[in-house]
Amino acid sequence: MMPYWKELMDRINTLSPVELVVLALVFLLLASLLMAWRLGNKRKPTIHQGPLHISMHSFQVAPLGRDAIMRIHNHGEPVTLVAANIKRTKELGVVNVLSGHEFLSGKTYGIMLQALGKDRMLPDFELELTYMDQHRQVFRQSFFPELKGAKKARRVRKS
Repeated sequence: MMPYWKELMDRINTLSPVELVVLALVFLLLASLLMAWRLGNKRKPTIHQGPLHISMHSFQVAPLGRDAIMRIHNHGEPVTLVAANIKRTKELGVVNVLSGHEFLSGKTYGIMLQALGKDRMLPDFELELTYMDQHRQVFRQSFFPELKGAKKARRVRKS
C-alpha cells in the first residue's frame, strides 16, 4: 500500500495550482452528492398514529338531487363518532346525526345528506368527521365526494 501512496503524492506534487483547485472541486462535488444520496435514502420510522383506516366507500345522489348518501368503511379498530360537519357550503345538512354511534371494524356506515337550499346537490363539498378511538384520542378526517377520496386522519390535540 505504501508504494501507491508515494506514487499518488508524486503525481499531486507535479500538478499546477489550477489543476489542484479543479481536483479539489471535483472531490467536494462527489462528496456532497454522496452525502445527499445517503441522507435521502434513510427511511423514516413509522409511528402508529391511531385509526388512519376509515375510507369513503361510495357516494350516491338521489335522482332528484335533493338527498345523498355517503358510505364510509372502517377498516381498523372500532371508533366512536363525535361530530359530522359539512365544509365549503352552507347549502347542505347532515340528516342522520350519528354522534355517539360506534363504527365497528369491517363495517360500512351510511351518512344521509340533504340539500337545504333550492338548488340540487353538487358533490363539491367536504365532509369532516370527528371521532374517538378506544384510547380516548380524538381524530378529525375529511372526505371529498367529488374526488372520491379522503385525507389522512389528524389527531386533535387538547388546548
